[in-house]
Amino acid sequence: MKKHFKGVAKGMATALALAVVISAVSFSPVITYAATTGNDTVKTDNATVKTGNATIKTENGTVKTGNATITIKSGISTEQSKKSMQFIEKLNVYSDFIKTNGQYFSRSNTQICKTFRQAKTTIKKKKTTGANCVMPVNWALKEMGLLATNANFYSKPNGNFSGVSANMKKNLVTLKKGDVVTETGDLIGMKVVDAAKAGLLVRGDIIANQSFTHTYVFDSFSNGKIYVYEAGGNANRLGYSKVGCGPFYAKQYNGLRIAGLMRWK
Repeated sequence: MKKHFKGVAKGMATALALAVVISAVSFSPVITYAATTGNDTVKTDNATVKTGNATIKTENGTVKTGNATITIKSGISTEQSKKSMQFIEKLNVYSDFIKTNGQYFSRSNTQICKTFRQAKTTIKKKKTTGANCVMPVNWALKEMGLLATNANFYSKPNGNFSGVSANMKKNLVTLKKGDVVTETGDLIGMKVVDAAKAGLLVRGDIIANQSFTHTYVFDSFSNGKIYVYEAGGNANRLGYSKVGCGPFYAKQYNGLRIAGLMRWK
């Protein structure tokens, strides 16, 4: 192990900027984290660390550099899964539909179509339907066979998720305090923009907001902005015909904190 590491580290610059990719034994590349070392040392316990053209294999889930430490509990995926991709594909279909029919969507927590099929039927009759933040998530979970037609899934400010079915538990893991930790703090309770910037989020993560009832889906992070899926107040303000249910950026997310998070297995 030490011999292998020395061979990899040889020739690395002292202030080398690393693109650290952590990979738990049962997963492929998982988290991308920008870090800088002051002594050319990367220590881990059960992960594969890739640094440009070098690869270091170790044994755990903790990556330590001069300025950063990330610990990921065993069994938690840190890359987008096939189910997550399927989930995102459905959200994109809904978003295109909402953009095309934006005039028929009205921000509301009532009179919401329980399924995408029902929404298409309602709008075909030129009738208005309610829309809230978690509506597209419910539609997708139902079309994927993970949630009953009449069920209602949503998150709470305390980080708990309501309406979680047995099939959802088989396909998603609910992260808890201590599951993903960095030197700057726990993922749970962290500002979502900071978590995204640190590479701690995975596309398709279902996030519970901390300060008020709000559920949204993480899509990406680019140029300091976090892009999400939701059909609530932000989508309404930006215009359903313009953004659909995402992915889009809204300034509000700069201050929101993560109360809870469900990740696809």
